[in-house]
Parts: sequence; C-alpha cells; structure tokens
Amino acid sequence: AILLDLNFPGSTRQGMMLLRELVTEFPHIPVLVVTAGESLSDRIEVARLGGSAFLHKSLPIHQILQAVTEALPQSHRSSTVNRVMVVNTDLAILAKLRMLLKPWDIEVTALQNPQQFWEVLTALMPDLLLVDLELPTFSGIELCQIVRHDPQWKNLPILVMIDPTDISSIQQVFAAGANDFIHKPVAAVDLMRRVISRLQGAAKKSHLTPSLSQ
Repeated sequence: AILLDLNFPGSTRQGMMLLRELVTEFPHIPVLVVTAGESLSDRIEVARLGGSAFLHKSLPIHQILQAVTEALPQSHRSSTVNRVMVVNTDLAILAKLRMLLKPWDIEVTALQNPQQFWEVLTALMPDLLLVDLELPTFSGIELCQIVRHDPQWKNLPILVMIDPTDISSIQQVFAAGANDFIHKPVAAVDLMRRVISRLQGAAKKSHLTPSLSQ
C-alpha cells in the first residue's frame, strides 16, 4: 500500500497529479491519501482518481494504520494471528497495547503476575515477548535470562519497556538477551515499528509469513 500526503508545497494539485500517476502505473496497489485539508472537492477528486481512502492528519496513528491494513488486497492478508505476550502490572499500558496492536492482527495476552510467567509462556507459545523492566518479585531482566537459558526460546524476540531516565539498565537489558527496548510511556509509532520489525525478522527465520508482513 502507498500512503500519499497531498499537502505538497504550494497546493494539493501536485499531489493529485501524483495520485493519478500512481493509480495508473500500479493499479493493484491501494493508494491512501492523507491531508490536513477538509475540502469536499478534494474528497470527490480523490475518489474519482481511484484513491482507496481519504484520511485526515488529525486521526490517531492506530486508525491510520488500521485503514492501511483494511485497504490491502485480501490475498495479501493471512489468517495467521501473531501472538504477543505482555508482562506488565499497569492496566492502562495493557489497554493501550491491545488497542494499538489489534488492527495488525496481533493478539495481546497480558500477564500482571510474574510468578505465573513460565506457565503462561509455555501455554501461549507467543511470537514476541514484551516485558516491563520493573516488576514485583522478578525483574524484566531476570525473565529475559530464564527465557534465554531454555534452548526452545532462544529465538523468541524480546522487547523490554524501560524508563527513559534509566540509561544504566540498557546494557543490562541486552546482556540478559533482550533484542530491543522501548521507552515508557510507550509511543504508538515507536511501538509499531519495533514490534512489526521483530515479528517479521522472526518469521523469516522460521520461514513463516505473518499477516502484517505485507
């Protein structure tokens, strides 16, 4: 899919011309238009030119990502659901993660009690682990370590959520076997980029194609 910003310097005319060219040259690729304007004439022209959607820039990022996903041809989507296991005691963060990842066919399983970690991990068989650094009983670093000590989970992507001021923990996170870290509070764009990148990387290693890889 192509996400086209109509707001070229000067006017939207150049954007409309590019939209016409893209739809003509690549008829099988959906082109979604994003703009800061609310002109009815622009909406009508985008529809006439074959644009797949007209999106306003004020929309939350997860709604734009959902529109892109829905515009993809059905043949490019897979019924495979990617499972992400999140270990965090903050209910607000868990709700936000579910909202952000759902449009990408990513199933979020939340765990608030780290003492049940291994039981849930082995039952769920997640495609990615997202764990908070600061947890009661066991830390995120300790959970990374026990995952990496088991050969079955050596390739499981692990992301750790850390406080942006806790610079000293970054080295410990990587030393424990984590693949990456995400600063709190979690930013939508950063989360999507890192999660999707790690899921796609894991899929290539296992010769699978997740639904979001297109």
